[in-house]
Amino acid sequence: MAGLILPVFYLPQILHCIRDNTQLQAFSMSKSLCQLLLRLVMLPFLLQVDNSVILAIALFDMFGRVTEFSFALHSLRRQKCSWSSISLRLSPIKPVRSFASRFKLGAAPAPPP
Repeated sequence: MAGLILPVFYLPQILHCIRDNTQLQAFSMSKSLCQLLLRLVMLPFLLQVDNSVILAIALFDMFGRVTEFSFALHSLRRQKCSWSSISLRLSPIKPVRSFASRFKLGAAPAPPP
């Protein structure tokens, strides 16, 4: 039952992608792509199990993931994001900023009122 119910939770995320106007600031494209790829890699192993119920549940989950990722891509393109900026969001490797790099050197704090 859980395998059939769990993919329903993709629906709110898909609806969020449809309505989004923030260029999906709260959505991780790299995480979504990674989860989709992991499910694709899993499918050949499920075919070896030869259990139609498990295969149907995995395909239902895969359909939810593909739909979610497709709507996320569509949302970004609708908001005029270039393919190059989208490809940067797909990379799991992000530059790490140190805590100290967030502060401008030489800038004095504002005096209290």
